[in-house]
Amino acid sequence: MAPDWAQSSGPDLQELFRRIWRRKLMIATIAVGCTLLTAAALFAIAPRYTATAQVMLDPSQSKLLDANQALAGLSPDTEAVNSAIAVVQSRDLADRVIDKLELMRDPDFNTALEPPTWFSSLLDPHTYLPADWADSIAKLLSNDAGSPPDEVRRNHNRVVEAFLKRLDAGAAGESRVVSVSFQAENPRTAAKIANAIVEEYISSGVEQRTASSKEVNVWLTQQLDTLREQVVAADQAVEDYRTKNGLIESRGDTLATQESAELGTQLVMARTDRAAAEAKLQQVQSLLNSPQGTESAGAVLQSPLIQGLRAQEAQVEQTIADLSQTYGERHPKILGAKAQLADLQGKIRQEIGRIVKDYTNEVAVARAREVSISSSLEQTRSQVASQNQSDVHLRSLEREADASRTLLENFLAQYQQTGSQQSFKQPDAIIISHASEPEKPSFPKKRILLVLALGAFGMLGVLIALLIEEFDRGLRSLGQVERVLGVRGLGLIPTVQTWLGRLRKPEDYVVEKPASALSEALRSLHTGIALSARSEVARTVMFASSLPKEGKTSLALSYARVLAHAGKKVVVVDCDLRRSALCRRLGLRRKAGLSDYIRGTAELDDIIHPDPRSTALIVPAGTAPATSATDILASERLAAFLRALAEHYDMVVIDTPPVLAVSDTQLLSRLVDKTVFVVRWEKTRAETAALAVRALHDAGADIAGVVLSMVNLKRHARYGYGDAGSYYAELRRYYVG
Repeated sequence: MAPDWAQSSGPDLQELFRRIWRRKLMIATIAVGCTLLTAAALFAIAPRYTATAQVMLDPSQSKLLDANQALAGLSPDTEAVNSAIAVVQSRDLADRVIDKLELMRDPDFNTALEPPTWFSSLLDPHTYLPADWADSIAKLLSNDAGSPPDEVRRNHNRVVEAFLKRLDAGAAGESRVVSVSFQAENPRTAAKIANAIVEEYISSGVEQRTASSKEVNVWLTQQLDTLREQVVAADQAVEDYRTKNGLIESRGDTLATQESAELGTQLVMARTDRAAAEAKLQQVQSLLNSPQGTESAGAVLQSPLIQGLRAQEAQVEQTIADLSQTYGERHPKILGAKAQLADLQGKIRQEIGRIVKDYTNEVAVARAREVSISSSLEQTRSQVASQNQSDVHLRSLEREADASRTLLENFLAQYQQTGSQQSFKQPDAIIISHASEPEKPSFPKKRILLVLALGAFGMLGVLIALLIEEFDRGLRSLGQVERVLGVRGLGLIPTVQTWLGRLRKPEDYVVEKPASALSEALRSLHTGIALSARSEVARTVMFASSLPKEGKTSLALSYARVLAHAGKKVVVVDCDLRRSALCRRLGLRRKAGLSDYIRGTAELDDIIHPDPRSTALIVPAGTAPATSATDILASERLAAFLRALAEHYDMVVIDTPPVLAVSDTQLLSRLVDKTVFVVRWEKTRAETAALAVRALHDAGADIAGVVLSMVNLKRHARYGYGDAGSYYAELRRYYVG
């Protein structure tokens, strides 16, 4: 048996598909209807065109000061591209383009210039009130106490907002290319504004960089003047301190330092000269004290005079030696030569004495000079030590002066660099693609939107259909009846319609079409009732339902006519004494009937009336008031009456009021052989039917089964429940009509 909502496991895919399929008309209506409304709305919307221009950032063309990022060109990274996009979408750039293209005069952007519509004219108090009154009301409603300039500013802000909503900028992939798109109702306007935006972006960048360069140049000029003053002051402080403390430099050192170094050198030389003079003096003195004395000293002293005298002395001695061989010791020539020799030796000794005296004087002078130089050196060293203490502060002043000078040089170099870049106005971005007039609108994408709308509304229809199916508790199959009510299903009673789709009365149709599907369903019902009786033949059958208008009366009359057409003696008893539907159908509302017989105001022959369209007999409800219905149905006379009819007729068919409306049906259920419970297909809720069945069981009714009335067999076949109604298309050739 096919799964349905009553199963705890929930619907499977097959059941889900069946639910959708049986609601396909509603789903199609929702999808097509809403799509048509969407199409109407799309065609009512003014189309918009989008034009796109592209610029490429080129940081290689914008090498400016590294000291100021305002002058630096864009870097080819994500931050630079995002910054360019932000600039393109900025309000300042939008203001420049709006002013350049005079968009404040364009009604497409400035809604204040649009002509009033009929709706706005209807809301405008100026249409039907005096101007003063209308102005007061408009001012009161708008709560606007601002001045005309404020209104102009607000209107300009609205134009800017409308402009920015139509503007879109983004990076083209991972490149340095920025795409700028603008949307407008006129394709020429869209292309013109897109090109104006990129051109204004480039020109504003050049202007901004030039202005920044000028500002930096002015700032550097001011800083250079200040730094020059600082350098001059620092240098002057150094020189003043040098002069004050005697730290005058020559070739990188102070004069005291240089003097100390020179005195040290002179002292070393003086000590060397003194030592040499003392050595010579000591040597001469030691030679003079030796045995040979003057000869040794003369040879050591190496004096030219002594050496000349020594040569003359040797020559004289040679002469004496030569004369001694010829003359005697007393010879005048020898004596004269010896006198000459003695004179020469005296001169030699005299010269040696003078030299020794010179050496002694030289030693004394060397010693005096050494002492003098040493004294001067000590004084100079004391002066250098004092100057070294002052030099500590001097070096600090010099470092400050050097730092100021270095800073001045750096700023001067930057000033010269920025000065050379004053005329540098090459842009840091280039336009690689100008916007052209678009041929097709970018919004709305009618085909895509209609396809999406059809799909979306189709899904909405499916969702609504599933919700309706989920919350629908109507009984549609015999399987549902048996699971929910716990009562055997006796069959499906189909509806009959005209070719125009109007419902026909089933009690008349079974007479006109005795071989129709409806007639066969009623015969199957009779077979089911007979089988439920088992040992005894059921002669009194009551048709009951939970609520009115479930087809119970039509089913009872149709059932009786089918049995009468089969040659059986059938009588139909209308036991709905309160609101008889059977009497209304047959026109017997004012005829004597069951209530009159039970009360004794009519005889049996007076209450039995022939059916105008069959051989069956009809017992109307009678003319007794509705307040006495319960007493009549609970009387022993009614039970005897029904037993008597069962003895004389093959089938007694009883029509009853709804079970949940009054308790009459519970009273009657004990007086009949079988009860047929009627459930209107698709309309009667399962909870309602179960409550009525439970009431009949509590009253002791013998329920033969349940029939589903007023079944639309074509629709029922689409549900796929697997009962006989599902095969109506295949079985209809067995029926006539």
